[in-house]
Parts: sequence; C-alpha cells; structure tokens
Amino acid sequence: MVAAAASAIGLLPVRMLERPPQAWQPSIFLAFVGLISLAASVHGVRALRRRAARPHVADYALPVLLAAASLAMGAWSHGNGFVLGLVFAALGLLLAVPELRVLVSPPAGAGWWVGEHLVGMMVASISTLTAFLVVNAARALGPYSFVLWIAPTVMLVPVMIRMKRRFVPRRAPPGTAALE
Repeated sequence: MVAAAASAIGLLPVRMLERPPQAWQPSIFLAFVGLISLAASVHGVRALRRRAARPHVADYALPVLLAAASLAMGAWSHGNGFVLGLVFAALGLLLAVPELRVLVSPPAGAGWWVGEHLVGMMVASISTLTAFLVVNAARALGPYSFVLWIAPTVMLVPVMIRMKRRFVPRRAPPGTAALE
C-alpha cells in the first residue's frame, strides 16, 4: 500500500509537466487519494508499534500534512466545482483529525490500539483499491466510472465498522472493572 501511495504522489509532478493545467485534475486527485492511503497505513502500523510509547515529533507529520492537503483539496475542488474532490477532502479531514487526537492523548484502556490499527489498515486498503480500480477499469465503465470512486468505500466501510465492533474491546461502564 505504501508503494502504491508513493507512486501516485511521486508521479504527480511528472504528469503536471506533461499535461496542460486543464488536465491536472485527475492526477492531483489520485495523488490526494495516495496521501490518504499513505497516512492511513502509517497510522495503522504506528498503532501497533507505539501502544505504550509517546509519539515522536515525526509521527505528527503525515496527519498534519493530510489535514493541510484536505483543506487545500477542499478549496481547490470548491473553486473548480469538483464535487468528488470535496467529498474526499472531507474524508481526509475525518481521518487526519482523529489521528492527531490519538497522538496527542491516546485513549485510556487496553485494546484501543486494535481499533486504530484496524481502521488504519482498512482505510489504506479502501483507498488503494479505489485508486487501482479507477486507473485500471475507468475506461470500461465510460460515463459511469464515478462508481469506481465510491464503490470500495460504500462496500467496505460497513465491513470495517462490523470488524471494529467485534474485535475492539468496549469500555467498561463507570464504576466497574474492565475485563482484560
């Protein structure tokens, strides 16, 4: 997933040099999806590695970059009337803010890191699958290719929610001891 994200981000300058500014939209958007995938996968791995350790300053870099890129994508998409860009900009913020919140103050209790790892890996999978489908199957669907941008999210987010409910320990009610 990291390789796919890095290639999407790394190819952006090349595509921008090859094409006129009017044709930059798909490349910018694909790089943004790559950034979402990269930030999510790094967050998922970080949740496993840093269960009890305090985060390093470098741990804040990707969530801050994702938040800034989400704001920029939202502004750019609003200016261009690019609705899909606005939706993904909102998704980027919905990922960046909780990641930063966990870094600032990890949740209390055992097992919080399982949920963070699960969400990070699932979001990275969804965004990588989305990018793969769009790049490789968009021409086959023609005017209906927008479905490829939303289908992985619509299909896999409910799976992620069910998995999180099943595998993440729930907090004990106040005044009771948690079973760990």
